[in-house]
Formats: sequence, C-alpha cells, structure tokens
Amino acid sequence: MELIVQSRPILETTISKMAAEVGQSITLTCRVSGQPKPQISWKRNEQMIPCDEIIDDKCHLRLMKMSEKDFGSYRCIAENLLGREEWTYTIVSRGKI
Repeated sequence: MELIVQSRPILETTISKMAAEVGQSITLTCRVSGQPKPQISWKRNEQMIPCDEIIDDKCHLRLMKMSEKDFGSYRCIAENLLGREEWTYTIVSRGKI
C-alpha cells in the first residue's frame, strides 16, 4: 500500500532582485514542490511566458541578450488542484539595486 500526501504548491526560492547589464543573458529559476505536481509558468506585464526548460521541479526562463525593455518584474506561478503560489523576480540595471 502506498500513501500519497497531497499538498498545495510551495515555491522554494529566496532571490527576489537581480542586477544585469544590457546585452547580458540571465536565467530565472523557479523551483516548486507539491502534489499533484504543479503546473509552472511565468508572467510579465500580464502576458504568459512558458518555461524554456523544466528539469525535475525547476522551471527555467532564459532572457538572452537583455535590452532596456527586459528590465522589470517577472512572476513565477505554480498551480495544482490544491492551490496557487506566486513569486516575483525583479531585474534591475546593474548599479541600481
């Protein structure tokens, strides 16, 4: 017999602000646990952005060659039948932290 304990999504991160330079590439990582396995996505300015890569319980969003318009807030959203959890990353221009 196997006992499966269900739980709402839990985001496991402590980073909320990152600094970058124009032209630099950045990868945002959203690590999530939960049962059933949560669906993970990203949102920027109310526009959904799919994960570039999902490995185990981590969803990666790659921002290649940052431009001025790429600075700002990105939300990681994790959802399953038992709930929803969000975390916001803010990317600022280096020297403005």
